[in-house]
Amino acid sequence: MRKTASGPSSRKGDANLVSFRADPKMKAALAALKRRDESLGLIAKSLLGLLLALLEAGKREMEGRAKLSPEEMRRILRATDDIPIRPETALLLPAEAARRLSSDQKGKSMARKLRNLSPAGAAALAVELLRMRKGKGNARARHRSP
Repeated sequence: MRKTASGPSSRKGDANLVSFRADPKMKAALAALKRRDESLGLIAKSLLGLLLALLEAGKREMEGRAKLSPEEMRRILRATDDIPIRPETALLLPAEAARRLSSDQKGKSMARKLRNLSPAGAAALAVELLRMRKGKGNARARHRSP
């Protein structure tokens, strides 16, 4: 009999167990990639591994070829603060940031860097901006508390 990962693990100390509920669209996409008795979780794990490799390559590009400094990242964050970062629009973020930043001379060089990012670099930028936004929100919450 085949075991399923439908509920919480009964094993104690299984720190490597990760589970999530997939929305119908994601579940359908995973099912479309399914072969034989391959579980949807195994497919998701493979895809996540590919995504992490892509983001690592993008991060190296941002730090290496693009050389985006922490100050430049903060400036990009401020320029795009009103844009929601969603999976389906994340790769468009560098182009919109470049458009907004290119209005002044100092922003033109940053805009050029953003326009030259590969899709991996664009995805890594979106992930980094999400991380920075969450950190910014946590900082706001800490300052508001008595």
